[in-house]
Amino acid sequence: MTIIPPHPLPRLISAEEVVRITKKILADVREVRDSVAKNVVPSITCFNNVVKPLINIDNRTQGDLQFMTMLCYASPDKASREASSEAVRLMSECDAEFTARKDLFTLIKVINDKGEPLDVEASKYLHKLMKDFSRCGHGTLDDGGIKRYLDGRNEIDNLRRQYNRNVREENGGIWCSLEELDGLSSQDISRFEEGTNSDQEAMRFVHHRRANFESIMKYARSPLTRKRMYVSNAHKLPENLDLFNKVIRKGDENARLLGYASHASFRLESRVAKTADWVINFFSQLSDVLLPQGESEMQSLLEMKKKYLAENSDYPQDHPDTMPPWDFAFYSRIALEAFQVDHARISEYFPLSHTVPAMLDLFTSCMQIRFVPVLSEALDGSRWHEDVEAWSVWDDRKATKGEFVGYLYMDLLWRPNKYPGAQNVNLQCVRSPSW
Repeated sequence: MTIIPPHPLPRLISAEEVVRITKKILADVREVRDSVAKNVVPSITCFNNVVKPLINIDNRTQGDLQFMTMLCYASPDKASREASSEAVRLMSECDAEFTARKDLFTLIKVINDKGEPLDVEASKYLHKLMKDFSRCGHGTLDDGGIKRYLDGRNEIDNLRRQYNRNVREENGGIWCSLEELDGLSSQDISRFEEGTNSDQEAMRFVHHRRANFESIMKYARSPLTRKRMYVSNAHKLPENLDLFNKVIRKGDENARLLGYASHASFRLESRVAKTADWVINFFSQLSDVLLPQGESEMQSLLEMKKKYLAENSDYPQDHPDTMPPWDFAFYSRIALEAFQVDHARISEYFPLSHTVPAMLDLFTSCMQIRFVPVLSEALDGSRWHEDVEAWSVWDDRKATKGEFVGYLYMDLLWRPNKYPGAQNVNLQCVRSPSW
C-alpha cells in the first residue's frame, strides 16, 4: 500500500532562478530582522516577539535555501553548481550581517538574562543564538572589532568555497599500461578510461578518485605504479595549498582577535573535548598505548615484505627494510589474505541494492523509524540526478506510531564534479517545533 506523506517533496530550482530566488528569500529574512529591531524595545522583550519571528522565517525559508546549497555539491549541471556557490556566498553574507547587529544582540541578551521559562527546544535555540553572537565578539569587542572579525570570517568562507570547488572539479590521474596494472582485477580495470600511447599500446587512465586510488595501492604488483599513483594523488590541486594556508592564518587571526589562544581553542569550546590541552593529553595517552603496538605490527609487515620480495623478483622493488607510504596498503592487504580475508570476495555479498535496504532495516530496529521507498516517477522534478533515491521516514514508536518524520535522500554513486568525500546536507525541515 502506498502511503502519501503530508509534506510534498522539495522541488528542484533551475540554475537561472537560483540567485534570484536566494536574493528574494534573504530580503524577506532581513525584513523580519529589521521589523523585530524596530518594533521591540527592551522593556517588552520576550521570546515570542524577538526569537520566535526569527525561527518562523527560518522554518519558512530554509528548505529552499538548503536545496539550493546542495546543488554546489552534487548537481551534474555546471551552471547550477556555479549559481549555488553564488547563493551560498550571499547566505554567508546575510548570516554575517545578522550576527553583526548590536540591536538584535541587545534584545536577545535581555531575554537570556531574564531567564524566561522555556521548553527544551526553545532554550537550546536561545542558547545557540547567544553563543553565535558572543563568538562574533559581542560583549568583548567594539563595533570595529566585530566588523573586522566578520570580514575575516567572510573571507574564510570565500576561500573554502574556492577550495571545495577545486576538489569537486579535480579530474587528474595517471596513464598506465595493462602491464603496469598487473594485480588489479578485470572489474577494477574496466572502470578506467581506455586510450593508447604514441606506440599504439593499450593504456588506461586511472583517476585520483578514492576507489581507484585504493585499488592501485592495494593490488598493483608494481611498486613503481603504486609510487606514481601515490605521488600524483599527493600533489594534485597545488592551487589549493595557498588557499589552505590563507584559511589557517585567517582562522588563527580571528580566534586571537576574540581572545582565544588559538583557532583550536576557539573551535573546541563548543565540542566535547573543550580545550586544546585536553586533546594533547588524550593523544599523549593514546600514543603511549598504541605506538608500541604499531611498531610491532610494522615490523611484522616488514618481515612479510622481505618474504614477498624473495618470492617475487619479477618487478623492481624498493629496499626491503623500508615501508614507504605506497607500499603500506599493498602489504597490509597481503597480511589480511594470510588470515584468508578477501575483501573483494566479501564485497560480492554486499551489492548496493541489497546493502542500503539492509542498513535501513537496521535503523528501523534500533531507532524505531520506518522507511518507505519513494517511487522513481514521484521523484521527477525533485532529484538532481537519476542515481538519487529517496525514502519517506515515519515514526514507529508505540506512542507516536505513524507520524511523518521527513524524507531521506541518498546519492551514493561517484560521478564527475560531485563532491568526492562523505557529505550530508539537510535539505528541508518538515517537523515544526511544538511552540
